Amino acid sequence: MGNDNLISYEELRKIQALERDNKTLYKIDDTFFNRVKEYLAIKKKLIEQNKNSDNIFAKESVFTAEIELKNANKIIVDLASRRVRKIVMQALTNIYSRAHDTERMLNFEERFYYKILEELRTYIETFLSNFDESKQSLEIKKSEGEFLLIRFLEDVPKFAWKDGNDYGPFGKEDVANLPKEISEFLISQSKAVLMEVEDN
Repeated sequence: MGNDNLISYEELRKIQALERDNKTLYKIDDTFFNRVKEYLAIKKKLIEQNKNSDNIFAKESVFTAEIELKNANKIIVDLASRRVRKIVMQALTNIYSRAHDTERMLNFEERFYYKILEELRTYIETFLSNFDESKQSLEIKKSEGEFLLIRFLEDVPKFAWKDGNDYGPFGKEDVANLPKEISEFLISQSKAVLMEVEDN
């Protein structure tokens, strides 16, 4: 990757500000990680090459690079923290929703989001299943749209279903609780297998 695509410290701070000031995820493009890694590598190389120099300008460049490197790492951690909070909150809000806006998520974030949804649904259903009255309401909820828990045998890209919703992408060994019709289709195509869930 050439230096024309190298991210700058100012751009990194701008992305942090956009992530901080918006309730929704800031859309990061697929080149972000490589650009940041190259930026960090260049700063580290500059420091290593000039750290023992007696030249006043070299010393100043090392001092500046060290500050930028330290702050850049803080920004990266802050970005990760803010994004994971937003993803978790979105999952909490959309536990039983059939429409999920994952347009601004990176591929691994989208897989993480759907895994959180499954864990949240499993927790709620397990919790409610311990109460007789809740069991009845849970069965009503399930009857509105039956789901099957499946495990993927291969990577499956995002796809549109006839209900008008998009599903995926899913990675090999991912577990998902999908509408019965979709689950049965994926199983019939040998892309997934049904997972048995033990009743309490």
